[in-house]
Amino acid sequence: HMAHIVEGRTVIVIAHRLSAVRHAHRIVALDQGRIVEAGSHEALLHHNGLYAHLWRLQSAGVGEPGAAASARMAAPKRSSRSAKREG
Repeated sequence: HMAHIVEGRTVIVIAHRLSAVRHAHRIVALDQGRIVEAGSHEALLHHNGLYAHLWRLQSAGVGEPGAAASARMAAPKRSSRSAKREG
């Protein structure tokens, strides 16, 4: 079980499947190599930005190769200044 393996450690996970990071203490969402959002799963869903948009698509079963890139292009645009960052 992954929770047991990472217990007491700092772990960096890079994932396209958002369910893999749902329980992480801090999630950082990147777009074009730039940080656009950071926070917990719940906070990012509440923020309703890129992460929430991709979460809804994946939850609805949109998981075909290239779907995330297409979704990113259709996601609401936010400047890096307006992106919510939690620390």
